[in-house]
Formats: sequence, structure tokens, C-alpha cells
Amino acid sequence: MIRRLLAIWPPPWALGTAAFVYLTFQSMILTSEWFEGGRFFRRGGEPAEIILFLSFGFIGFYALFRVGGFHPAFRAGYYEWLRHTPWTSAKPLPMGPIHLVWQDVAIVSLVYGLACVRSTEEVSFSVVKVFMTCYLIALGTAHYWTGKKVWAYATFFASCFLIAFWRDDWRLFSFAAAVTYAIAFFGLRVSLAAWPWEDVKSLQKTFQNISAINNRDQKDPKLLGWPYDRLAPPKSEEVDTPWDVIYVMGILLAAWMFVVYHYLRFDMPDRGYLVLYGYMVSGIIGRVCAYCNGYAPPINFWGRILTFRWIIPGYDQVIVAPFCALVVGVAAWYVPGWLGGIDPLWVSPPAFILIWWILMGMPPSLREWRLTGNHRIVPAMMPNVRSQ
Repeated sequence: MIRRLLAIWPPPWALGTAAFVYLTFQSMILTSEWFEGGRFFRRGGEPAEIILFLSFGFIGFYALFRVGGFHPAFRAGYYEWLRHTPWTSAKPLPMGPIHLVWQDVAIVSLVYGLACVRSTEEVSFSVVKVFMTCYLIALGTAHYWTGKKVWAYATFFASCFLIAFWRDDWRLFSFAAAVTYAIAFFGLRVSLAAWPWEDVKSLQKTFQNISAINNRDQKDPKLLGWPYDRLAPPKSEEVDTPWDVIYVMGILLAAWMFVVYHYLRFDMPDRGYLVLYGYMVSGIIGRVCAYCNGYAPPINFWGRILTFRWIIPGYDQVIVAPFCALVVGVAAWYVPGWLGGIDPLWVSPPAFILIWWILMGMPPSLREWRLTGNHRIVPAMMPNVRSQ
């Protein structure tokens, strides 16, 4: 029994760290209650919020671990080893199951009990909500990278209802979680049946690039250095953005924007636009950096002034999409007033979709820009890593 329970537990260092953090904060709270001369383990107030926040962190980490630690798509070594074995989807995974099992109920119940020490049962049920939301989103991400995009998007869209019903009765949230899990579970079975996955190589390549960024002293032997990497033919993975990422993902993010804005309006009714504008600014910066990192104008600023070439269409085309996205964001601020003061809840999601479509789909594509743009190739900000 103990061995089966420990089969899906996080590593000992993670459990030890979580226990140390929880006991430290609980001891500090108990010490404060002793000095105040009040009753120990009082419910509510700031101590309850601290313990609840810690419980959210513990259970959120565990939910991500249940997918990332057991799904071959997220572990390159596990994936390669499994490819050289006669494993099929009819057999259990050697490292442990990805779907939920009774051991998960035991661990979630443990964290729920720790939260109940300071909070009511109704408030502590948020631990279950955090676990199911994080787990299902992570599982949907795994479906996407294993090539089962239909099941991935279905899981993501169904997950919107988890946030939408977050404040409602626990039974309504539980029903939405059960439906979403059913979709994710069938998607998992379809994904495992399609083993081995070819699309997952791009995900593992991303992990390798992140590792190269974090360890700049360890250069990739395939990198030739500047300017040869920039002049080399495009790699096989340097392709245009898929249509589903441009259009379907935009609608999905708008749906998430709708439910998040609906959730935030109860606590921050005047700050719902922060989500939209935070996304807009980060998206504009991301597109400009992706296009301009290592690709400078053919002449500098003073060259433009002195030669009266204030606009260079072949290069300045890269700012058209960011400018259009900015126009959409500004319009989203004024449209509710122009339409008689309608609720921004109905304006922000369409603006979210348009900004995504503009930044991700407006030409030129990144590959077209790098091959035909009117620019100078200069050293990038991260010369040891070739931009994808």
C-alpha cells in the first residue's frame, strides 16, 4: 500500500521543502497567537489567507508535476527510452499513470485538510479547484504538443467554465470539472494510442533552447556563430505560424479573457482593462523583439534624417502590425462610452481576438521577413542562441 501511494508522490526534496515551509509559517502564526493570548488555530483573518495561499502553491505544483513528471512528452530522456521499447497504449506507462488515480485523492485530501486548519470547509474547497484547473490545463497542453489539437482545444475551452463557476456552488464547479476531465481523459487515450509522437520534438527543442539560454557558457555545437548562423538556410522547424494558432488560439484566449474579466470584476471592477492592456503591451514588445532582434534598419536614424528617407517601407512594415494592435487597444477603451456606456465585459474579448490575430497573423510572416526584409543583419541580443 505504501509503495503504491509513493509511486506518484513528488520527490522527497519537494515534500521536505513543502513541509518545512508549512511548519515554519504555522509556527510563526501559533507564536503570534500565544503572545496575543488568544485561542490557538483561529479560523479566518490574515493567518488563514497565508495558509490558504501556501496550500494553493503546494497543490498547484503537484498538479503540474502529475502531468509534467509522468507524461513522456515533457521528458526527453523518458520519451527516447520509451521509443526503443515495445510499449503500446494497451499497457500502463512504466513511470506511472498520467490520469488521476486514488492516490491523487489522498494527496489532495491531505492538502485540503491542512487548509481546513485555518479556513472553513467551503473556503478550503478552493484547493480542489486549483488542483483540477492546473491539472486539466497542463493535460490539455500535453494533448497539443502530441498532435491532438482538437482534444487540446476542447479541453481548453471546457476549462473556461472552471473559472466561470469558481465563485458558484461547489457542486456546479464539480460538474464542470467532471465534464472537462472526461474530455481530457479521452484525449489522453487517443494521444497515447497515436504513440510515438512526431510533433513533440518541437516542444523538446524549445526546452533545449531554454537550457541554452540559461547556460550561455555551454554553446550548442550546431551553432556556427555570428554572422554564419544568420546567413544559413532556414531550419526545418522555422515555419510559418499554423492557422490554428492564429485563429483558434485567438478565440480561446478571448474566452479566457472573458471569464477572467468576469471573475476580477467582483474584486476590481475598474481594473479589468489591466488584463487586456498587459497582454497588448507584452504582445507588441514580443513581436517587435522577434522581428527586430538581429535585424536593423538599412540606415540609422540620422541617415534617415539627412537623406530624407524618413520612411523605409521594406523595413518599417514591421511596425504596422504593432501599431494596428495599439489602435485596437485604444479603441477598446473608448468604444463603451461611444455606445452608451455598455459593459466593458462585452468589448474586451473581441479586442483580445483582434489584437491576437493582428500580432500573430498580419504579414509579413517571420520567415518571410528574415528572408526578404530590407534590413541589415547585426549581432542579436543573445548571440549564442539562434532565434526561432
